Amino acid sequence: MGTLTMRHHRGHRLAHEWDALANSWRTVTKSKVWKKWRDRLGMVGNLRVVEVTDGANGWHAHLHLVLLVGGEAQRLELVDEFTTWLDEKWARELTRHGFPGALDVAQDMHLVDGVDAAADVGKYLAKSAPYASAEALGRELTGSWTKGARGVWSTVPAWRIAETFAATGEVEHLERWHEYERASKGRRQVTWSRGIREVLELEPEKSDEQVAAEEVGSVDLLQLDRFAWAMVLGQPWPTSRLLDVLDRKGLDGLRAFLDAHGILYRLGSVGE
Repeated sequence: MGTLTMRHHRGHRLAHEWDALANSWRTVTKSKVWKKWRDRLGMVGNLRVVEVTDGANGWHAHLHLVLLVGGEAQRLELVDEFTTWLDEKWARELTRHGFPGALDVAQDMHLVDGVDAAADVGKYLAKSAPYASAEALGRELTGSWTKGARGVWSTVPAWRIAETFAATGEVEHLERWHEYERASKGRRQVTWSRGIREVLELEPEKSDEQVAAEEVGSVDLLQLDRFAWAMVLGQPWPTSRLLDVLDRKGLDGLRAFLDAHGILYRLGSVGE
């Protein structure tokens, strides 16, 4: 798995960053050399996630990747050779698409052993729940960085901009959020290569219309206000842990879990 980033500054517009990111990745994967590497590594597919954060240096759009590879990839020297090529190719394509390339220190690609781990990542993306040893990998892949990692780069998730506006009412945050809305409209955050869902034995992906038409339930088991939810977001575990606890231990188990972490809630009921 790995991360590919791009150099940027406050003056860059998010839509332009996102275009350069998507077009550069598309060019990389359409190249003849990529296809040769795909064969050498026994690559059966890939998952790509776009994450957008914001900070002092402006918008920061970047890619999290999982490449599902075969036995030959156990040779670390082969992985190192592939990483060198990918970093150089990635930087060239960003430059070709109008951006100042990428910093070597900001790119990452490393091997995660085991077919089971790869399958767990697929389940994580499909069901938004933590699964065994792949939990940390899935959190990074889907952009759920720890608060410490965010602090190092002084960036916050795009959704935090809306939260900040709601809390402060400052117009600059609203304008920033509107730019994110315009730039992200019609784009997919998570992309699966063709056939990869079958490899991971997952059900066919549902359309937005199918998801919207599903009945998600009419009973509120318990409710968290904005302050309680802020406490959840500040925890070292992923927010999906709440659903995991509810699934495994029921409502009483979830209440005990929240109590143990000092997170206040109130019980809900039908019609509230």
